[in-house]
Amino acid sequence: MSESIFKMGDVVTLKSGGEQMVIQQTTPNSDGSVNCMCTWHDKEGKPHTVTYDELSLRLATPPKGRQFTAVNLT
Repeated sequence: MSESIFKMGDVVTLKSGGEQMVIQQTTPNSDGSVNCMCTWHDKEGKPHTVTYDELSLRLATPPKGRQFTAVNLT
């Protein structure tokens, strides 16, 4: 089984772009791939949770002069 390149609490985006999301859980698969459960809030504040293959994600870069703050949603 593979270990994820991401850890819980990492802030990521899709490589294709989109909202910044927080990794909530990583799950290795029997084929060696890893799924990452990601959460974020839309502009209206509605929470979303979606699982992506980790190869479709990249670490997000905080806006200049700002830092990300980890939030535990559990």
